[in-house]
This record gives sequence, structure tokens and C-alpha cells, in this order.
Amino acid sequence: MQIGCGRKLKTIRIAALADKGWRKALLEDPHLRNGLNIYNDQVTCQPVAEAHELSYATPESILA
Repeated sequence: MQIGCGRKLKTIRIAALADKGWRKALLEDPHLRNGLNIYNDQVTCQPVAEAHELSYATPESILA
């Protein structure tokens, strides 16, 4: 197990957000996209939408 590996990944993702902007970075990185739960009053996390009986929109469909 490498110590510090998580820090390197965080740094890479932060750099992607800064360089590309949040929308493009999320479209290109599924791990960043998984962190999106709500955008523009739309629930983008399916388990949350189901638990609260709300409509669900895929992150890809609202970010495109």
C-alpha cells in the first residue's frame, strides 16, 4: 500500500477542475461526476431520487 496515493489523485482532480472548468472535468471524469448529487434543481444521484420519490436525471444528460 502506498501512502500519499490518494493525495496525488485529489491533486490531479483539482487541477482538472481548474484547467478544464467544472462542467468539462465532470463530463470527462466519472469519479468526479459521481460526486454530483444535485444540479439546477435536478437530482443526479439515483438512490437519493428513489429514496425521496423524486425524478432522476443522469449527470451526463444535464451536463451536456
